[in-house]
Amino acid sequence: MKRVILLLLLLVFVGSQIHGFSLFGLFKKKKKEPQKRVAQEAMYDQTQSGQPQSSGASRSEGMTDDVLATKMSNSVGIPDENLTEEIIDKKRKLKRLVMQKQFSKILEYLTEMPDDVLTNFQLQARNKLIMFKQVEDLAAENAGMFKGGDTQSKALKKSLKRLYRGAQMEILKSNSALAKDLLVQSIFLDRTNFKSKKLMELGLNLPIGSYKVEDLEKKYWQNVDINIYSGYPARAVDDLKILQYFDPENSTVFEKMGSAYYLMGDTKNSVVAWKRAAYLNPANKDLDEFIEKAEKEVKRQKEVLKEMLAKKKAAMESEDGEEVDMKILSVFNESNRAYSYAREVKKTLAGQKVTVEELDNGKWAVMVPKPKKDDSGDKKKK
Repeated sequence: MKRVILLLLLLVFVGSQIHGFSLFGLFKKKKKEPQKRVAQEAMYDQTQSGQPQSSGASRSEGMTDDVLATKMSNSVGIPDENLTEEIIDKKRKLKRLVMQKQFSKILEYLTEMPDDVLTNFQLQARNKLIMFKQVEDLAAENAGMFKGGDTQSKALKKSLKRLYRGAQMEILKSNSALAKDLLVQSIFLDRTNFKSKKLMELGLNLPIGSYKVEDLEKKYWQNVDINIYSGYPARAVDDLKILQYFDPENSTVFEKMGSAYYLMGDTKNSVVAWKRAAYLNPANKDLDEFIEKAEKEVKRQKEVLKEMLAKKKAAMESEDGEEVDMKILSVFNESNRAYSYAREVKKTLAGQKVTVEELDNGKWAVMVPKPKKDDSGDKKKK
């Protein structure tokens, strides 16, 4: 028996040498696991530092221009009275400069201000603005080396400038996916676009050959229709805002944007979008009708809100007045059931005040005022 066992062990040992595994190795912990985790963490750090993931990334979570402008003009916990008038003035102007996309002037202001009065966001933005300037300098050098005839139309130049500046804004917001799409579209329109290629490389770490150049405008139009008909108007608005970069004078962009806002219940923004569409396409008389109805709805909503706030104020004032003893009619576990019962009580006790209140135990009580005591009988007895 011992010989058989020894023979089996010998066979296992020989097999392990031939096939490169060990019985003891099966019980050992893997040594490469920490390296894999480090690699995953490195990938995570890259995404946090602005590395693009894909053109299909969600854009609804991105920062708006207004939020970017506010973050660029914020103070770093230092009261204004402790700052010089010059710094306070520059902080105020930064917000306007961001909205106007005056990147060189923003860099000038952020460079002139001491680091200790800048937020981390502003310091990071300054580094990005320095990179923007580096791209501009390289583009100027490249233009000097390769002088040639300018064959671009005025319309194309305007489109390229708009897309490039839009990409810069998105890089400042750390919205790499959208910045990539805007740059890809600009390169699609002009395959020799040095600035866009260089910004793609230095701003998004995407050298030539690491991305596909295609007409993304078609894809966004398809997404708009899919999202509207699938019941996702908010996503359609996001895509239409991007199409606005591609073609800001296309009335269809703003017609659909107005419709999407209206489906979302955002009547005010639907009016703004439709008015721009009507300006771009005055022949479309249907828009005038849409605008008129939407403006009436906006007015109605304002009146309803005003009335609701007035009622709430009156109710609070009456609660603060004379205290009335209330009698509990019934108690419910759910608020909806309590209000449903209160409605029936109101019908039965016409003119009677009926209230619903949440109790300390989380239940809901339906109450009416206790009847006032009549002291006339007691006086007669006396």
